[in-house]
Amino acid sequence: MSLAPLSSPSVPSNVGSSSELRAATLAKDQQKMEGAAAIALLETAGQTAGPKPIGSAGHHINVSV
Repeated sequence: MSLAPLSSPSVPSNVGSSSELRAATLAKDQQKMEGAAAIALLETAGQTAGPKPIGSAGHHINVSV
């Protein structure tokens, strides 16, 4: 027994309609803005300085060899 399709599958000929193109462009722009925000956040996170030490504990270490 063999199976054959009743009709060939229809493929939409108008793949790049204006609404689909606009949605893709908006999604791409949104991803670019989110990526730029993430990079800016990472750059500022690496620039924070740690707290300064209080007193002189650990500044001078006496080592005898």
